[in-house]
Amino acid sequence: MKQIIKGIARCAFFADPSSIYYGPMRGVKLPRVFARANLAMGLGVYERHIQRVLEKECQDAKTVYDIGAHVGYFSLLFGHLLKGDGRILAFEPSPRERAVFADLIAVNTFRDRVELLPWAVSDESGELSFAPRSFTGILQKANPEKHKDTDSITVRSVTLDECVYELQKPAPDLLKVDVESAEALVIDGARTLLSEHRPRLLIEVHGPDPCEQTLAKLLEMNYQLFLLRDEERTEILEPNGVHPYFSKENWTNHVLCYPR
Repeated sequence: MKQIIKGIARCAFFADPSSIYYGPMRGVKLPRVFARANLAMGLGVYERHIQRVLEKECQDAKTVYDIGAHVGYFSLLFGHLLKGDGRILAFEPSPRERAVFADLIAVNTFRDRVELLPWAVSDESGELSFAPRSFTGILQKANPEKHKDTDSITVRSVTLDECVYELQKPAPDLLKVDVESAEALVIDGARTLLSEHRPRLLIEVHGPDPCEQTLAKLLEMNYQLFLLRDEERTEILEPNGVHPYFSKENWTNHVLCYPR
């Protein structure tokens, strides 16, 4: 308790930028205004079990893709953990979140290894309509007439196969995917990458049906799947194996995917 109180005081009143107080991200910098508004992140206790999983998976990684990077908290973790010339490619189509991301990266020494890309990741290249003010940041096919009276913006959509094989981005060793129920589309756009380079994946799955679609594709590509719940890992052998773990109170789960 004493450590938590110290950490809260540091976030609220101490230097700007503030240092994260606890966990794998201890010492990473955050602008004080951000740390005060996001106390769990400022203390370093945000999704602690996911941080610990990623800490382990980063030990031998050279390149990490953060897909659906949001404000970049986990990209900060990757930047802090990757060794040598490790690189992070962060994909975030929302201008609002990218602006915060840029502020978080600017106060840290590893900013040169983080590449922030304003792209959505999907199953095909082109343009998508994106509603950055919605809770989920819904992506749809771009239709200027349909969306002209909404807050939607048009963003570039890429596939991961395009990124690696056409745009010549380095192939990832690890993918962190959080795309608000569009996980299966990300997998469909990465089939060559997943078959040839066999990266590991940590996927946040949103709802039973999108989850089942995603896991079916990964099982087909001979990935071994583990449901993460707190400190426990449960191997998932069937596409619908995570269904019992969804409820109205819990609409997301994390699945760790290893190539066989």
